[in-house]
Amino acid sequence: MGHGKRRKLHFSKIYTFHCGKASFPEEDHSQIGGPGFSRVVVCNEPNSLDTSIHNYPDNYVRTTKYTLATFFPKSLFEQFRRVANFFFLVTGIVSFTPLAPYTAVSAIVPLFFVIGVSMLKEAIEDWRRKQQVCDHSPLIACSSFEFDYDFGVNLALEVTSSLIDDSNFKDFKATLKCEDPNANLYAFVGTMEYEEQQHPLSPQQLLLRDSKLRNTDYVYGAVIFTGHDTKVMQNSMDPPSKRSRVERKMDQIIYFLFCTLFLMAFVGSVVFGVTTKEDLKDGIMKRWYLKPDDSKVYFDPRRAPLAAFLHFLTALMLYSYLIPISLYVSIEIVKILQSHFINQDINMYYEEADKPAHARTSNLNEELGQVDTVLSDKTGTLTCNSMEFMKCSVAGTAYGRGITEVERAMAKRKGSPFPNGMVIGEDRSEEYYGDQANSGVKGFNFKDERIMNGNWVNEPHSDVIQKFFQLLALCHTVIPEVDEETGKVSYEAESPDEAAFVIAAREIGFEFYKRTQTTVSLHELDPLSGRKIDRPTLYSEQQLPVCREYKILTILEFNSTRKRMSVIVQTVEGKIVLLSKGADRFACSLLRQGMKQIVINSDTSEIKALEKVGDKDAITKASRECVLQQIKQARAQFVASAASSYAYALIIDGKSLVYALEDEIKYKFLELAIGCASVICCRSSPKQKALVTRLVKDGTRRTTLAIGDGANDVGMLQEADIGIGISGAEGMQAVMSSDIAIAQFRFLERLLLVHGHWCYRRITSMICYFFYKNVVFGVTVFLFEGYASFSGQPAYDDWFLSLYNVLFTSLPAIALGVFDQDVSARYCLKVPPSATVILNYCISLLCLIWQHHFGQISFT
Repeated sequence: MGHGKRRKLHFSKIYTFHCGKASFPEEDHSQIGGPGFSRVVVCNEPNSLDTSIHNYPDNYVRTTKYTLATFFPKSLFEQFRRVANFFFLVTGIVSFTPLAPYTAVSAIVPLFFVIGVSMLKEAIEDWRRKQQVCDHSPLIACSSFEFDYDFGVNLALEVTSSLIDDSNFKDFKATLKCEDPNANLYAFVGTMEYEEQQHPLSPQQLLLRDSKLRNTDYVYGAVIFTGHDTKVMQNSMDPPSKRSRVERKMDQIIYFLFCTLFLMAFVGSVVFGVTTKEDLKDGIMKRWYLKPDDSKVYFDPRRAPLAAFLHFLTALMLYSYLIPISLYVSIEIVKILQSHFINQDINMYYEEADKPAHARTSNLNEELGQVDTVLSDKTGTLTCNSMEFMKCSVAGTAYGRGITEVERAMAKRKGSPFPNGMVIGEDRSEEYYGDQANSGVKGFNFKDERIMNGNWVNEPHSDVIQKFFQLLALCHTVIPEVDEETGKVSYEAESPDEAAFVIAAREIGFEFYKRTQTTVSLHELDPLSGRKIDRPTLYSEQQLPVCREYKILTILEFNSTRKRMSVIVQTVEGKIVLLSKGADRFACSLLRQGMKQIVINSDTSEIKALEKVGDKDAITKASRECVLQQIKQARAQFVASAASSYAYALIIDGKSLVYALEDEIKYKFLELAIGCASVICCRSSPKQKALVTRLVKDGTRRTTLAIGDGANDVGMLQEADIGIGISGAEGMQAVMSSDIAIAQFRFLERLLLVHGHWCYRRITSMICYFFYKNVVFGVTVFLFEGYASFSGQPAYDDWFLSLYNVLFTSLPAIALGVFDQDVSARYCLKVPPSATVILNYCISLLCLIWQHHFGQISFT
């Protein structure tokens, strides 16, 4: 229920689409009340028997990692999962015994500081996650308003369309029975018993959690799912724990340092044991200052093996400074500050939507500089949810001379002329683009004098052109809004392509201006009488308007199975016409020159014949063999053209992708895919996106990045090493599941090439510095022990040992990790490969460190 002042409602603008009401087969709703269909909701009767016997959850949703009760145990467990922290915990406990070469406080305080800072960072990040939780529930629409959300247009039932005010719901009584909570976003089966009649419910009556209202101020509804029973929460999954490759490589180095530490302690203990055994020989004391004749255990020559073992424990604590205790917390501090720089980058701020970049996790900053493969969603992500009508083909004739931004950028980069001889930089761009491109008409970038200004009536196939634009003006679910002062028509569409088609039809002369519950009205040109729409911007002042009203009989909305939308309309002449628009199975245009296409599909004549017969097993077997054979042929084509410089693009549809991702075929498919310059998966499902991402990530063992803007991209974003969510027009689910959020696809270049390079170099250089300073420090302690007969005596003061790691040498390394900048952002964008040399540089530096210091040890 809305609050505050409500906008005046115009009943002519309330659309319930009687022609589109729910109509399910009887067997679907016969399951209501049975297993899996047991949800019962009674409206306005909170004390009824049906309400009391059902124990449905409340609307509480927790998406945080911790609670107040579990924060300390879970966060402590997370901290001590790191082997270095656990090692320092053990040495801290042992430091309370006489074996410790230093005081216990100096060993425990640095550990508490490091763990405390890490836990504070975890608490802050979890609190931020809590702030992002929405608190809404699914509704069944009861009032007659129309609203939409990410998955299409929602409509109220016809029987409740007269309920439009608060007073109507005071005594509203109804019983809803529907399916149990499940994860299917595109299906819903239920019934509403109202006024002793059963009314079927479909997904059109369901408003999902976190949906946003459009074209209406408020709705009335009945809550059917709450909390974790909502479909959005049923689809959610625990975010995977992602760690960068640099951190995993760092762990390997730490394990190596541990092995070195144990080796050093073992060597020292053996030398100490042998020396201790010979301390008291023939009554002569070699190391008389240790009083071996009066020693109980530690320097007792009679129990040298035990003394050597105890010295081993002491040596582990003494040489533990070989391991950088503050490395993890220093890296976390640096990454948080690096994330702040990403968030504040003005060059990744989208002013139109007031959206900056947002690093939702700081764990993967340096991973941005190692990306090998980018997997991108197309719709919305690459198109920015902005569509322009530029070209069309009618009756085999191509119309339109507009060019895309990609074509313009490619021509500018190559310095080549556009079609029609226009060269970049000339003042004839307006001539090429036409007046419409500069008229400010959003969604329309079409110029062709054969079509514009009513000239299409002179074309050879004018009747086909007329039907083409009539289809664009009729086959949609767009809502028109007419400005009462200016008479200008604007449109509210559920997708940018629908808006672009309707705007194009209007600009050509087929203006959609009115919709009722059962009709659609157009202003259009009648080619027989020569009467045209009265729009001075399109036609002359003498042209007279013609209004045509079409009766909408049925609307068949677009779905992923049909891949098209259809309407059945009745003209004023009484003719019934089926109009359809949709996507071809393959609609791909590759702009890159010199690129050959490899197309894999399962639409062979043999398979089509089997589909007519309906033998599912035979269809599956034939499709699998067809896909496998095409993959083998493509690989053979690779081998044959190995000497050529051709680049290949692989195109595969979702139907064929089902078989390409099977265990027996997927690695052959991967080998083919990674040999291509680009791979296009058409009409793939959300699950297929995630499976392809997993295949590339696991099969290549290289860093993968996935980018998308819709709920169907969530699985792909979570599966990739790095998930980039675009905060576009398709909701916030992709952003909420991503590692980093940006507002436009174009910001990805700066994110990877600039911030990726800087973060990668800074982190790796800082890690090398940490290992260097600790190796130097640990080696000096070991060398001193050699001169001190490996007696376990520290070379430095206790607090100096502790503060050396935590304070004295950490701050310079942190400053290096935050502020170091080897090259400018402009150079990073100009020479992208500069980021790839860092890892080899760091590995070489570590090798030189080890060679230098162990060479000294050997010499000594």
